[in-house]
Amino acid sequence: MTNDAIEQETYPLEIISHHYRSAMVGQIIFEDKDGRLYRDVDLKGAGGVSLNRDDASRFHVDSLIPQQYRFRGARDTPYGICDLEYAITDRKMSEFFVKKGLRTHRALAFIKLNEIVVEHGKKISINDAYRLHYIPKDIEPIIEVRAFGTKARIANAYESGRLRDAKTMVAQELGKNPKDFTNQEYLTWFAVTLGEQVAIIHSAGYWHKYLSDHNITLDCRIVDLDSVDNLPKAASDMKRDAKVDLSNAKKSLTNLLYHFFDLEDFKRNELEEGFKKLFVQSYFGHLINPKLKKLMEDVEQKQ
Repeated sequence: MTNDAIEQETYPLEIISHHYRSAMVGQIIFEDKDGRLYRDVDLKGAGGVSLNRDDASRFHVDSLIPQQYRFRGARDTPYGICDLEYAITDRKMSEFFVKKGLRTHRALAFIKLNEIVVEHGKKISINDAYRLHYIPKDIEPIIEVRAFGTKARIANAYESGRLRDAKTMVAQELGKNPKDFTNQEYLTWFAVTLGEQVAIIHSAGYWHKYLSDHNITLDCRIVDLDSVDNLPKAASDMKRDAKVDLSNAKKSLTNLLYHFFDLEDFKRNELEEGFKKLFVQSYFGHLINPKLKKLMEDVEQKQ
């Protein structure tokens, strides 16, 4: 991606806030061989994106600059770049968890890059990018093509039309008339479904690490699985890490609730506790790891 005019034919991509290195190609409804539906297709690693400092309603595509990566940690990917190693992990975990019943995205393809765009829309080869220190040599930049239901995350719920679009998708998935699908029905479904999704990850012996409102879509898919790691074997460590996931998921659920501005404050507080309770009940109802279930039941009883 670039802000600069380029003579060659280009294709416009849709940028969504809080998505700092990906952009939407478009929307097309399709299903996989098991009948799971997808619509939004994006490109991860398409370039760095930030809000325009002079106009907060517009986005700015940031250029890669020489030596930029030197300010990042070991194996950290330069801003806007998707590294093949992380993309492979993301695809591997996505395919693994889809078979476990997790609602998530799918990696459709990896596109190898022969060149990247730097300052002023200039294109340079990957070899030159290594030589001129735009990217470190242990990074292999690629484009990961991904499919979602809705790409919009809980963090995007404030944007015009995002929440309404997601509610419509969920209502259609459930066989309901979107016009009759109430906010409370949507939030109830979301709380129960999110509890089940977290339980699927934990039951498989993993934890996500970053169940923030940026990694949960508005149709309740847990995404960005390159951070997923094994739950520790030691009981205390297992409980600690699983507790982080539960705490973050609850915070994300609360953040979603507060995007419904038609609710009065006293009712919102009452609903928040109710939806958290539904989330926890769903989590334990779907958790099939007996050791972790006992540990987490002790955690919840103490809260």
